Amino acid sequence: MRGTPLPNACVEQFRRDGFTSVDTFFSLREIDAMRIELERLKTEDLLRNVATEGDGETHSETNQNLQICPLTPKSPFYRALAFHPKVVSSIQCLIGD
Repeated sequence: MRGTPLPNACVEQFRRDGFTSVDTFFSLREIDAMRIELERLKTEDLLRNVATEGDGETHSETNQNLQICPLTPKSPFYRALAFHPKVVSSIQCLIGD
């Protein structure tokens, strides 16, 4: 999908349902880069573990549910992702300039 507009079916679904998805939006190489950056954030302890011991209150030391939002203040990589030409052109297809 290298910077090409979204398929018409995706645009139609977005206009009808308010959402859409594209299974192969990002390439495997791009996904690997996202995973590497996410692992860096995890290794540097920049993600908050919001897991509890099942009671909704007691912080878990064994379970992990890492809060990944917001990532942009912690990662130039994820901050730049919103400006990727493929992302910009897809948003333009959905909501205009």
